[in-house]
Amino acid sequence: MLRSSGTKAVVLIGIFCVFSVYYKYIPEQHIKGYGKFQRPFLANSEDSQRFFTWRNENACKSKKSFGGKFYSKKFYDGNKTLCLDSDVMPDPNGKCLIYSFGVNDDWSFEEAMQVYGCKVLAFDPSIGKKPFKYSDNIYFYDFGLGKIDDLHHPDGWKLRTLGTLVDKFGHTNDIIDVLKIDIEGAEYDALLEMLESGVLMNVKQIVMEVHNLYDDYYGAFWLLEQSFERFESLPNFSCTYRNNTVTNHYCLELSWFNLRFRNIYL
Repeated sequence: MLRSSGTKAVVLIGIFCVFSVYYKYIPEQHIKGYGKFQRPFLANSEDSQRFFTWRNENACKSKKSFGGKFYSKKFYDGNKTLCLDSDVMPDPNGKCLIYSFGVNDDWSFEEAMQVYGCKVLAFDPSIGKKPFKYSDNIYFYDFGLGKIDDLHHPDGWKLRTLGTLVDKFGHTNDIIDVLKIDIEGAEYDALLEMLESGVLMNVKQIVMEVHNLYDDYYGAFWLLEQSFERFESLPNFSCTYRNNTVTNHYCLELSWFNLRFRNIYL
């Protein structure tokens, strides 16, 4: 029998750590409902579509899309949906901080957040630019988001974990109002590292373009949603495929807010 609260705490922490590392290998019964603390087994692409397209429609009372632009007049891309409920909204009083990973040639989201009143740190190692000040409150850096601090990337990119970058820029104890991730499939490994490190504790909202929805890494999103609420899931019309007569999307725009900031009395 365990006799001390300290021993119990160590055991509980150990169990959680083991679960965090091996969760995606645990066999579980296939279920259709995706409730809290029930990680579904995705048997096929239809199950995957249901899991990733689900959102809690009652979680956010006030949603707004920021950024985006038309490409070849065929589809709109680059926009991200934020929750503007008073308890989780980005701080509009000059203290708002955005970390944005993946810019390419579309600065519309970053520009919209600057207008909102935020300081934006934008990152992208793939566009061949050195660090520079894009505008009054948007700063560009040639780092990429990775699962490790990679000093030997085959493309010569400088990949860093979110924790490393937050520490580098002096934001370890600051609230990150929005974490934007649009890194073309590398989001899975980066998300696993962020969950394991605990760096997301001070992140209010996450907006992410998610790719390859059938991938087994969906378990990382299940784990994320034990502390973050998914309030939006929108199709990205730049990536679609046909399944018989149905058009599906292999990338979606997902948005979450951190339940740590939720005021249940609002």
